Amino acid sequence: MPVINRDSLKYLFARLGGYGASSVVDALAAFVISVALGRLFGSAVLGDYVFAQGVGILVSLLIGLGVSHSLLVQSARGDGDRGRILRRAIRLTLALQGAGFLIGLLVVWIVVAGDRSQAHTYLFVLLPGLATVSSVFFAYGAGCDQLQPYVGVRLGVAVSKVLLLCGFFLAGFSAVAFAQLLICIESVGVFGGLWSIWRHHPAGLKGPWRFEREDLAWLRSSAHLGISQFVGQVTLRVDAVMIRLLLSREAAGIYGAARTLAAAPRVLENALLLALTPKQGKAAKRGGSELWSLTGRILGWVIALTALEIVILGVFAPYLVLGIYGPEYQESILPMRLLLFALPLTGSAVILRSAAYCADRAPAVTRVALVVGAVNVIGNAALIPFFGLYGAVAASLFSLVIWSWGLARIVAEPLPTAAAPLAEESDAGDLS
Repeated sequence: MPVINRDSLKYLFARLGGYGASSVVDALAAFVISVALGRLFGSAVLGDYVFAQGVGILVSLLIGLGVSHSLLVQSARGDGDRGRILRRAIRLTLALQGAGFLIGLLVVWIVVAGDRSQAHTYLFVLLPGLATVSSVFFAYGAGCDQLQPYVGVRLGVAVSKVLLLCGFFLAGFSAVAFAQLLICIESVGVFGGLWSIWRHHPAGLKGPWRFEREDLAWLRSSAHLGISQFVGQVTLRVDAVMIRLLLSREAAGIYGAARTLAAAPRVLENALLLALTPKQGKAAKRGGSELWSLTGRILGWVIALTALEIVILGVFAPYLVLGIYGPEYQESILPMRLLLFALPLTGSAVILRSAAYCADRAPAVTRVALVVGAVNVIGNAALIPFFGLYGAVAASLFSLVIWSWGLARIVAEPLPTAAAPLAEESDAGDLS
């Protein structure tokens, strides 16, 4: 069994108790949405949701340029004036995601082509942008290693989402009503995150809010993280988007059901990221050997746990698919089993990527990310027309193998001394 020292284990579980609880409830809410849409309206509407979510997430990450994770890493390392960095991250995110809303709506309008029966798709595509705005606030709290009040607000919003969604499901509300409810809840999450900042660090919100010349330099350096985050989601989202474009709404729904069930254990990935980045950031300050030692121990646990998940979920896949989604989704069983093999790859990539950023190796990660993104998109475009859903599965798994291998190569390069000195505040985003 992988060896991990008691202090690291205690730290990990203390943070996962907070971040993990809210992540589990968030994942439960996403699961309820998928099942409710699939059960009430069939695979076509579920396909609309999967497509809109994919487009919205890809747009929000591409245009977001890694601001929230850059804030997470910088606040974890204690770079300069945290309040100034926080205000910069907030104003840049609001401006960028505003543009992202327009891009997402334009994409949906082109695909839907004026079909009023798919009006819910316009609302679904806005959800990831709102979630990105709220993630800025929670990333700051996590970077400061401050559990409360951030976790309390996030957990409260997530629980409310689950309860309201279950009520809407039982009452048989329309797809548009589901979308409107989600918009309202995500908006509450944005204001809750702002309130958390006010409780934790009100001084950080006091100061100049105007755009500065240094914002552009910070954003350019932060873009390294944005590219890799975007590519990470390309490997998870572009397949469903391309299935919708190349095959049909129904096929996207079938694939979406398989992916939802296969990705359920990934709920801990974001919690791990939030819990471990402060620890990795501090380890990087003390030197590369300590950072890689911590990362290696965590990787051992991640791989062991995901291997167990593959076996258990693979055995019960038919019961899960048919019992949760119904007989209409029989074709989701085999894709679900195959997609389970992404779990150790994505779990390892989260830990390795965070370590690479804390070690100031963002440019190397960006280069690998660009290759992985190109392989995934080209693979999906080439394979889906011939092999359908299984072409998308193959393209995703292959690109994830390249992604994990590339990150491992970057992390394997030794750091003989402590992590590189911090850049000037205006260029500190390079650390992301």
